[in-house]
Amino acid sequence: MFDNIYTFYDDAEYVITEFNADKVIKLLKKRIANGQVSAPNYGFLANAYFIKNDNVNALKYALKSKKLDENYFYADFILTIIYINEDNPCKAEKYLVQMLEKCPDDYYFAYFAASSLYYLKQELDIVKKYSDKLLQTNIKTPDCSLMKALVCFYEQDYKNVLKYSFYSLKAFPNIDCTSFVLICISFFSLIFTPLKNPCFWQSLLTIFLPKDEKYYCRAEICMYDNPEKAMDLINKACEINQKPQYLQRKAEIFLFWEKYNEAIEIYKDILEKDSTYTQCYYMLSAAYKEIGDYKSCLEYANKSILNNINVESAYSLKAVCLRSLGKPEKAIECLKKLQKEFPESPNLNYYFAQLYADLQDYKNALIHINKQLLIEKDALNYGEKTCFLFRLERFDEAIEAAEKALEFGENGVVYYWLACCYEAKEEYSKALEYINKSILMGENDCWTFWHKSSIMGALGKNKEAEIAYKKAVELGFVESV
Repeated sequence: MFDNIYTFYDDAEYVITEFNADKVIKLLKKRIANGQVSAPNYGFLANAYFIKNDNVNALKYALKSKKLDENYFYADFILTIIYINEDNPCKAEKYLVQMLEKCPDDYYFAYFAASSLYYLKQELDIVKKYSDKLLQTNIKTPDCSLMKALVCFYEQDYKNVLKYSFYSLKAFPNIDCTSFVLICISFFSLIFTPLKNPCFWQSLLTIFLPKDEKYYCRAEICMYDNPEKAMDLINKACEINQKPQYLQRKAEIFLFWEKYNEAIEIYKDILEKDSTYTQCYYMLSAAYKEIGDYKSCLEYANKSILNNINVESAYSLKAVCLRSLGKPEKAIECLKKLQKEFPESPNLNYYFAQLYADLQDYKNALIHINKQLLIEKDALNYGEKTCFLFRLERFDEAIEAAEKALEFGENGVVYYWLACCYEAKEEYSKALEYINKSILMGENDCWTFWHKSSIMGALGKNKEAEIAYKKAVELGFVESV
């Protein structure tokens, strides 16, 4: 199936571009005024306004199109790309899901919209899935070719960018700016290796954008390499137009600088202006976690989940908050919901292990850390396994796990647990060796010195034991009654 304005033209075939958008708007408004009130006419009118960078009118007419025909999935496509353009992935995903439920399998608009949305969300495995589907379609229309060129551009596949852009221009009676620029980019990138830097070309692509969007896009390109320049650019964009997506970029830069309170103020301001930017709830939750305000962190994590159950990391944040607030049982319930929604979540078993350890349920903690080790064998997980086995008084197994952890490099915490194991086995010389290594690597809290005192006493070194005990007391050790 193919949806475009040119299927409704009597005199010629057109795809809406920046060159003919005004003509299309004039024609469609005339038709609608003459009684041709239909979902396609409003849908194409929305698309024309979108191409003119007039998202207010684009949204207005796209919603009118949906109101006339709820099942007209081209309107869902327009709404999806409008919200992608406004950097509102939660809202965009709502309409993308609706479109994918209704449209046929070869509907390339859906594949392009999905690739664009998940590129915005940086879920690159999903991008690959939909871009492959788009490239495998056999539909040969100029706009489909342009969409193929764009997904190839973001994969830096310049040969295919050139191929699809040329086809788009060849089939297109009205030359399209994007196709022309993509051809220039591909040609020079294939010839001159230094010009293969995608950031350079992404910056060049902004040349045809309005000034505020140009500042915004260029701020995104240099945000991590030169955040000062990015802030200067985004401030210029905000001076022209305080769009929510511009403010979001500004907040991201503040987060990068660890200026969490400034970022929090911006996210709250965005939500006051437009409550559809529900991704701000998650960002607020993350920012509050960084400043240790777990009550507020929990509040916004709940709002994030309430507005979009697909935000996987919001569940993790909620569990962290509940744990920090001394509610491990509720945190486990939260993780069970996360497990139900995202069974492949990579660190799920690690979080479960930590929470069961808080409850001193070391059997369940061990079960989950063993599951985590099936996914990721590293020092952290072997170190946790060492601790749980020690708590279960399985000292030889704990020592074996510690030795595997140390294969990844020296670790003060692992040395601490090794010392505890050898102390429990009454092998005090080895225990002393490892407790000293632990202290040398910075593990010098009250418990480390308390164990050193105990080990020294067992070795008959009473003076050294007394010195270590005093140090433990200085660091906060208190004898239990």
